[in-house]
Amino acid sequence: MTDERRKTFSLADLNRRLTPSAVALILANLVPLYGVALLGWRVFPVVLLFWFENVVVGFYNALKIGFARPGDVGRWIAKVFMIPFFLFHYGMFTFVHGIFVLALFGSGIVDMDGGPSVACTDSRSPTTTSHAVSTAGPRWRT
Repeated sequence: MTDERRKTFSLADLNRRLTPSAVALILANLVPLYGVALLGWRVFPVVLLFWFENVVVGFYNALKIGFARPGDVGRWIAKVFMIPFFLFHYGMFTFVHGIFVLALFGSGIVDMDGGPSVACTDSRSPTTTSHAVSTAGPRWRT
């Protein structure tokens, strides 16, 4: 490989790639890594934490649908129909997914000892914050 074709890495490239959304995503994903590596979290609490991320993703997608600005009246009417349609179907998916998480990893008992606290699944959690930053970022254009 010639020197001309070799890709070099510079701090300018890193600054371009590390958007606030990317930083928030990296930090949010370091939480379960830290919990497993240093706090001894078991499988079920970590899987439950990632299941909760499904709920957060659905919430922000419903917001995106709600704030979309379609160009014509027909699409506005479709948007009004799509929000409850999406919430119902995504809610059913999340519900069934949650049942599988509990059945496969919960051992019949929801035991959070040795896992993330409830603070990891509330509105201030790293997962929620990461998706909020991503949604509010420059790539969210309607």
